[in-house]
Order: sequence, then C-alpha cells, then structure tokens
Amino acid sequence: MTPKEELEQPLTDEGHRSRLHRYLSRRLGNAADAQDAIQESYLRYLLIPHPKDVREPGSYLFRIAANLASEWNWRAKRARVIFDSELAEESATTWRRPDDLVAQLTSEEHLQRVLGKIPQPQRRILLMNKRDGLSYHEIAKQTGYAPDTVLKYLCQSIAHARRAQWD
Repeated sequence: MTPKEELEQPLTDEGHRSRLHRYLSRRLGNAADAQDAIQESYLRYLLIPHPKDVREPGSYLFRIAANLASEWNWRAKRARVIFDSELAEESATTWRRPDDLVAQLTSEEHLQRVLGKIPQPQRRILLMNKRDGLSYHEIAKQTGYAPDTVLKYLCQSIAHARRAQWD
C-alpha cells in the first residue's frame, strides 16, 4: 500500500493513529505529549465547519498535527517568567546599600538640573502630567490654558528635557 493510500484510510483506523503517534512523538519528543496532540488534532478536525469539502482527511489531519506540533515547540522555546514572591518581599524590606543611595541622589540632582532648564509654564504642565497623572483636559481646566496649548507645552517640555539630558 502506498503512503497516499495509507493516508486515505478512515481516520479511525488504528494504523493511521499509530503513524500519527510516531510522527508526533518524533516532533514533540515524548509519547505523552504526542497523545495529547493527537487528541487535539482530532478535536480540531472535528471542528471544521464543512468536513465534506476535505478531499483527503488523513492528509488534512496530518497537516493539523504538524501545525500543532510546531505551535507546541514554539511555546516550549519561549522563555518562562518566574516570580519568586519570597525574593521580592526580601528585596522590598531590605535597606538600600550606600552606593544605591548615592546613585539615587545623583539621579535626583540630574533630574533637578534638567527640570531647571525647562521654562516654568512647560515645567508645570510636564509635572502635572507625569507626576500627578493628569490628562490634557484636566490640566487645561486647572491652568486655564486651552487643551491644544497644554499639548504644545507638554511637547515643548519633553523636547527641552531631552536636549538638557544630552547637554
């Protein structure tokens, strides 16, 4: 029997299922994942809106399985983010080292210098937006400026800050 004839056998044929299992075991690296992938492949095949339109169901099922294996391998390669709550709590409760304090003071002094180079109206709007979290319309209500003016001043203050940072 040719490979094409084998694939055209009914999808419930045990030989067909074993070929699919061997294929997925090689692609996924273990038999348990292969079993899960087979079930998922059959499920996806059963969810096809018009299964009568599929000319070669066996080939189509193998294509579903191949796509599924690629998807699972891709997910397995992605880095997992692990959160260690004990480490985070310990880090939050420990005192900062002196060199951390020096770095913080240095960065605060730098920030003060940068803010000092921004004209007063733009600096006020920048702080209201970034520090206080106010929107353009809220700033406009508080300052009496038009929302377009607030946006213009905010853009100018950001441009001033970027220039001052590089000076």
